[in-house]
Amino acid sequence: MLFRSMETLAVIGAGMMGPGIAQVFATRGHTVRVQANLTRMASYGLVDDDAIPAILARIELTSDLAAACAGADVVIEAITEDLAMKQDMFVELERICSAHNMSDEMTPHGIRVNCVHPGLIDTDMTDWVMKRPDLLPGILAQISLGRAGEPREIGTVVAFFASDEASYLTGQSIHVDGGWVGK
Repeated sequence: MLFRSMETLAVIGAGMMGPGIAQVFATRGHTVRVQANLTRMASYGLVDDDAIPAILARIELTSDLAAACAGADVVIEAITEDLAMKQDMFVELERICSAHNMSDEMTPHGIRVNCVHPGLIDTDMTDWVMKRPDLLPGILAQISLGRAGEPREIGTVVAFFASDEASYLTGQSIHVDGGWVGK
């Protein structure tokens, strides 16, 4: 287990990034609750086929938001990028989660708060861009690395922020966008 102080995490939303984040933590030995369907996880091909059953066995599926959050050491919101939906979700999370999970009083309680800003990530949500030969080259030209990111690349950054290696990081934002911001 990578993060000794955390055993259970909740990932809210099963867009393409949610399962990618869940996969990173489950691969490292954590129990992960995902508030949606993870049938696509096996199709990523990022782990050996033999490891997939053990990884999936550490992921608890639920469609109940309160059940997903109950007893979680970390709550990660990864729902669809829809402003109204996100606002409603945060209202619901504030109601369900204990105050130290959602307030700016987290740091005095030993809880670090950091933010990940993903760029163009190759997911179902971005298919409309990825499948447009008239649009994609112009977008990729604005990204220093010249490619879209993968959900797992967001997951590894989230895992780092939650790890003991990032114990002195709080209040930080990182753009995981292949250099889009820097251009």
